[in-house]
Amino acid sequence: CFQAKGNRAVCPHCGYEQGSGQEQAYQLAPGTVLHKRYVIGVSIGFGGFGITYKAFDTMLRMIVAVKEFYPAGLVNRAGGEKKVGIFSGEKKAEFQKQLARFLEEARNMALFSKEQDIVNVYDFFEGNQTAYIIMEYVDAPLLKEELKKRRFSQEEAGGYMLALLEALGKVHGNHIIHK
Repeated sequence: CFQAKGNRAVCPHCGYEQGSGQEQAYQLAPGTVLHKRYVIGVSIGFGGFGITYKAFDTMLRMIVAVKEFYPAGLVNRAGGEKKVGIFSGEKKAEFQKQLARFLEEARNMALFSKEQDIVNVYDFFEGNQTAYIIMEYVDAPLLKEELKKRRFSQEEAGGYMLALLEALGKVHGNHIIHK
């Protein structure tokens, strides 16, 4: 949570225990610094393209989300390392192709940084044989998790659908396909 915990081993705000490490060996360890600026916290998500971390931007002094390009099956990383290892042969060619798409996604997302309902992109860069997108951190529950907990009223569901469709309309209007 990047709040002051004093000299306590366990954070009183979020329960993070200093030195407890990452959830999976292939994830960046909490405390890892990227681009001499972004301090990695815990992993908050994993998908086909990569891993998303909660992080702290030491220059802007705020919490951000860092999306690391880490395509499953094309790379690996030893525990405690920053650099990814890229598999050889066809997998290396596929990695390069997907990396180019990842960076293009970052450029495209940056076009919408001031749009409502679309997350802001602050930065993106290559490093450690991979790439990273630095985005606005939104401290809110995931819609899919909320749907597991309760049923939405028609009005509430309609409101979410309209917001999603408006955001997708802006993106699609610029010939970008959101996957």
